[in-house]
Amino acid sequence: MKLILLENIYNLGDLGDTVTVRPGYGRNFLLPRGLAVPATKENVDKFESRREELERQANERLSASEARREAIDELDELRFEVPVSPEGRLYGSINPHEIAGKLTEMGYPVEKSEVDMPEGPIREPGEFTIGLILHADVQTEIKLTVVAAEG
Repeated sequence: MKLILLENIYNLGDLGDTVTVRPGYGRNFLLPRGLAVPATKENVDKFESRREELERQANERLSASEARREAIDELDELRFEVPVSPEGRLYGSINPHEIAGKLTEMGYPVEKSEVDMPEGPIREPGEFTIGLILHADVQTEIKLTVVAAEG
């Protein structure tokens, strides 16, 4: 499926690029979210007439993401105190949803889809480095500390 991207998409392309993606990814993710349009002659012409406006919007999103990154970079660590079993493992786990929720609670709005945990959820106490992909061109890392809750 050939699509024209309406904004920069991490690991796919930049605003205005014509890309070929699998039909399911295009139909179920990119098109419904307004991230792309089918690459028809009519849409190519429409896109060219709106290019300046779309680039301005993309630059605004990039600036907002950079401001969020600067605020998050000031954060020393994200700390979770959780119950731990006698074997030293967490009851449950810490996943992107919980990390995004805690950051948002602290005044740093982050979506769970922006939390990058390639090794999966955290299931034991310790210090971890978690990636945040705030925009296709804006990434940062935070230090996450998981400690056993007292009591």
